[in-house]
Amino acid sequence: MKRTVIIIIFFLATGILCAQSDSLILRLGFSGGYGYRLADPYSGVSEELNNYISEMKSLFVYGFDLSGYYKWIGAGFNYSRFNTKNNLDSIIVYDEHKNIVGTGMSDRLNCSFVGAGVYTLFYLTRSHLFAIIPCVSPGLFFYEQQSTRAGQSFNVTAKPAFGIRAGLSIDYRLSSRFGFNFEAAGFSGSIRKLELNDEDIEKETPESLHRVDFTIGIRFYP
Repeated sequence: MKRTVIIIIFFLATGILCAQSDSLILRLGFSGGYGYRLADPYSGVSEELNNYISEMKSLFVYGFDLSGYYKWIGAGFNYSRFNTKNNLDSIIVYDEHKNIVGTGMSDRLNCSFVGAGVYTLFYLTRSHLFAIIPCVSPGLFFYEQQSTRAGQSFNVTAKPAFGIRAGLSIDYRLSSRFGFNFEAAGFSGSIRKLELNDEDIEKETPESLHRVDFTIGIRFYP
């Protein structure tokens, strides 16, 4: 069902973007800014480790989107990505038998979202300088984690996971072809099945990918 929804919106977006019409409005944007992960603290771990994880909730996010509109309704594609990292040299690392194996840990997380969504366009002025553009996009998350524990490195990846993005953009046109925008967006999704050094594992508690983004960007109207 989830894949069916994405496929339907994908073809709808492709049809609108490929349509030949004088009334079709195209919008291409690039943006970047601040994101924050909404994951709950882990239970059963030390305060030091929870603080370490909390420090990785603040994110640098960036992305782009392409959408087309006929009158006030539109469809399009969007891509966003976040990167975050942290390291802690003083933490003691234990194995599964509670034996000390060394000290130090580091993590680098990369997560991308690719969506196809439905957009609506509302002008706030007769001159069309200001516009509000809400959108809802089902899509897929792609997750990767590079980590070290006591000097040993490993990679964690996840199979593409279904998610939803909801955004609200405020556009300001400087000319008929160029403008700026501010956007607030929320993401919802989680991952359970992971691959650790080519070995499949399944988490008892899903890894939350919920987050909010606040970005500024530039807009082109070809």
